[in-house]
Amino acid sequence: MSQGVEISTVDSLDLAQQENVLAIVHAAFHADDVEPLSEHVELHLKHGGDKPISHILAVKNNEIVGYGHLDQTDLLEGPSAELVVHPKERHQGIAKLILKTIETLASKNIRLWAHGNTSAAENFATKLGYQPIREISQMRLSLFDALADFEFNNNFTLTTYQGDEDNEDILKINKSAFRDLPDQAAWSLADLKLRLNESWFDPKGLAILRTKSNVPAGFCWTKVHGHHSHGHKPLGELYVLAIDPEFQGHGLGKQLTLWSVHHLRTLGLSEAMLYVDAKNEKAKKIYTELGFTNSGSDTLYKLLT
Repeated sequence: MSQGVEISTVDSLDLAQQENVLAIVHAAFHADDVEPLSEHVELHLKHGGDKPISHILAVKNNEIVGYGHLDQTDLLEGPSAELVVHPKERHQGIAKLILKTIETLASKNIRLWAHGNTSAAENFATKLGYQPIREISQMRLSLFDALADFEFNNNFTLTTYQGDEDNEDILKINKSAFRDLPDQAAWSLADLKLRLNESWFDPKGLAILRTKSNVPAGFCWTKVHGHHSHGHKPLGELYVLAIDPEFQGHGLGKQLTLWSVHHLRTLGLSEAMLYVDAKNEKAKKIYTELGFTNSGSDTLYKLLT
């Protein structure tokens, strides 16, 4: 098992290594219909960042066949890891080699994401002593179905993204709305601009809700998968939905969700999806009422020590 495979750890990837790893990511997606790495990891792969990250490379016959990403910057929750192996190189023990290297580097409290949480991923994690601690549900909605209309009362105005002048309001809403999710709440201007500069970004798909007195109240950001990255059937996503706590409890989240699915349908898409914490029953109830149904999950595992 895993004969001829060499494992190395680097602090940064050169352009050729980035392209090789992203090729593995694309191959894994086509094989599983699941993104194997989270968005922030892919962004770090393509653009780098100011956080110290360990990149673990599995090389066979001078080619990268597997990749691990280790982030040890969260001193409260502990190290976070993700990994992917090329579909043609699976079942050779490569994933286990990568994970054992991660464990050597981080030593304890390791959290491991399994995107899609396939049975193979679940078996892999549990056999190595990892237990699930958090689940993120994916929900989908057919855009061919009848959609309720959205409506905001006269106290609010809705505008789509106008440029840098909107960035401060987006970050303000994001910070307050996600105060219980530090990774999301900690978005900096640089983090926001990375996403605004991605090939999928469409300013018409980012709507900002403000009061008549111009106080930022919420925003809804949509994304389309498929046009620029993997070449698969385009799929719309309710990418970020944020309501400032001051304005929560008045149905604004539901109305922004309806705005997003109507927008995605105008693009000719047939389906929309979103992610929501499996324990967020309030949000899941709203989405279910609008016609969304469960379609999968991402699971966070933690090493029991």
